[in-house]
Amino acid sequence: MNSVTHSKEKQIRNSFIYLMEMSVVVLLPLITIPIFTRILTPKDYGVLALATIYAIFMSGLANFGLIAVFERNYSQYRENNVKKSQLLYSCLVFILVNFTLLAGVTIFFKEIISVFLTSSNQNGTLILTVFAGTFFFSTGSAIFYSYFKLEEMAKTYSKYRIVASIVYFVFSLYFVVYLNIGVIGLALAQLITGFFLYFFLFFVFLKNIPFMLNSQIL
Repeated sequence: MNSVTHSKEKQIRNSFIYLMEMSVVVLLPLITIPIFTRILTPKDYGVLALATIYAIFMSGLANFGLIAVFERNYSQYRENNVKKSQLLYSCLVFILVNFTLLAGVTIFFKEIISVFLTSSNQNGTLILTVFAGTFFFSTGSAIFYSYFKLEEMAKTYSKYRIVASIVYFVFSLYFVVYLNIGVIGLALAQLITGFFLYFFLFFVFLKNIPFMLNSQIL
């Protein structure tokens, strides 16, 4: 009975932590809206939206559905540290390799992609930056976050999510407001934040979980 009560208390506590984290993550972008709309034009937001659509589509291809697969199969290997490690790193490496290939394609055809999406060949760098930023900030880091949730590490999950949101918030203000470099500043802020977050988490995981791959699990 005590274990059941403790479990319920932990679930309630975790739910509260997730709620606090979500509040911060949602609130910070709302603060920047009235600031950025005075600097960036509707055309800037239009190009950014088109670049984001491309980024989400390509990140989805890079992901290959493995985030959902990871969550679905995690319970199967939860008590087996070797299999759990193989599942984690096999998914991470496969997704990263996919991204590298797709980023190469985007670099090679970025002017064509830019013309197709925006009717201008001047937005290739923005499209590539948004794609890379979306991958590292969201898609690439999603498996790390899924691991924290599956391990019921609510505080750790929320800590990294909040830190990432704050860092992105600061960089976006710095690039767009202080340096006044335009809409590319939002993409750069996301890319810098996501890149360092992704590889920092990768390093943290390598320190605590041995690196192992398994093609059969993949």
